[in-house]
Amino acid sequence: MKAGDKHNMTTTHTIYDIGKINVQTVYQQWNPYVKMNACESMMVYVMDGYGEWKGESRRRSVKKGDVFALSSQSKEQEVLTARVPLEIFTVMFTCARAFRVNDCWYIEQVEKDVLQNNGMKVSHALTGYYLEQLYKTWKRNQKQTVQKHFKKVMETVVKANVSTIMETEDDIAAIKNYIDEHYDEAIPIHKLVQFSGMNTSLFYRKFKHYTGFTPLQYITNTKITEAKKLLASTSMKIADVAHEVGYEDSYYFSRMFKRTVGVSPQQYIRGKAPETLNY
Repeated sequence: MKAGDKHNMTTTHTIYDIGKINVQTVYQQWNPYVKMNACESMMVYVMDGYGEWKGESRRRSVKKGDVFALSSQSKEQEVLTARVPLEIFTVMFTCARAFRVNDCWYIEQVEKDVLQNNGMKVSHALTGYYLEQLYKTWKRNQKQTVQKHFKKVMETVVKANVSTIMETEDDIAAIKNYIDEHYDEAIPIHKLVQFSGMNTSLFYRKFKHYTGFTPLQYITNTKITEAKKLLASTSMKIADVAHEVGYEDSYYFSRMFKRTVGVSPQQYIRGKAPETLNY
């Protein structure tokens, strides 16, 4: 490609090439930079433990659930020190851009620091969630799904680079998406608070403001909405439906169903499908 052609270049895609993925336990100290080649970057997800990053000019605490973005081009290379053994999940990667000049496609490696703010703690609401999903699919050796989740991780990192003050509405939308995908599991409210990056009282206020519900009300409504679909379209027993949407106690499920819908599951079945009674 000629130098002058860059004036006609349209950058269309950013490509992330995943290198080594690893899980390790840090008992004392760990220097991530000794294993990074030029132009490589690394995502670090803290799965357990407590410690701190130590550098010449700063120290920062590290705890379970934290996500950090590191670059080999950092001028200050910090060392991770464990106070309580740290279990960390790391993803090494490089970056390239695909673009088109006239009718030809080109790919070139990104030489500069793609993270822009090396060593930053990524506070976007979904970064940790996507890294959790990436970890699970990596353990199952699902390579295509790993790439998909990593792309989502980097989208949140890029957004965090644009502004360290996250858009509250987007954060709440991310939390709603998490609930929608995990309604059949136990969802501790403190975990949602952790994902949001807000303190507890602010999270409750913002969630209610943007959704009209408290977090618990939204979780319950999501479970009951899915239960209504199952009761109306399948011949599943009420106890099985309760379990399917995350309630172990079918009696408690029936109470919550009636409180939310206005009728019991049995009455709902009679109204939606009189020929099918799920006792």
